[in-house]
Amino acid sequence: MIEQGYPGSDSGRPPGGLSLKRIALISALCLVGAALVLGLYPRALVYAKLRPWDQEGPRAVAVAFASAVVARDAEGLRGLLVDPSLVSTDDEGVTMVQIGGGGKARHVPIETLAVAGDPAEVEVQYTLSDLNPRAGVAMPLASGDGTVRLTLVPVNGQWRIVRLLMKGGAMRAVRPGPGAPGSGEAAAPADGAPVGPSSESPPETP
Repeated sequence: MIEQGYPGSDSGRPPGGLSLKRIALISALCLVGAALVLGLYPRALVYAKLRPWDQEGPRAVAVAFASAVVARDAEGLRGLLVDPSLVSTDDEGVTMVQIGGGGKARHVPIETLAVAGDPAEVEVQYTLSDLNPRAGVAMPLASGDGTVRLTLVPVNGQWRIVRLLMKGGAMRAVRPGPGAPGSGEAAAPADGAPVGPSSESPPETP
């Protein structure tokens, strides 16, 4: 019996063709490469967004934060926040800043957040999570009783503070005062204001 091969091929294979094993190997390598690209792409986006090799951006925010606190500059501090409403002014004109969030939120006078040392030299710690990428800086309080931590995220290419936390004795000493959000107490009446029900008689009805 005469075995018919492919024209122009002494091996019986298609001219220039690949063996099935080689085709399977190339296909497997392509699948592995695609999986690596898909797996690394989100992390590459995080790195490109946070630029963890460059600490100057978050440090600049730390410097601006420290300066705003010393100057008691409410507007300057609001400009550094993702949510400017974290800074408020009470009835006595005192600038208050929200620390923490949710049920643990506290409002402290802005001067409470004065820091010690040089904020331009703080260490920036990055959280390179695909879901919640962020940076954080911690600075010692000028009172010597704890630290203040800024959590920062990039917004339109600029670092902004998304949350402030205090740790240590300074935070444990903080209590929501009367009239502060979450205190559950009414603000104390101003000097000379009646404490109980009004002593004025209701107007007579005709």
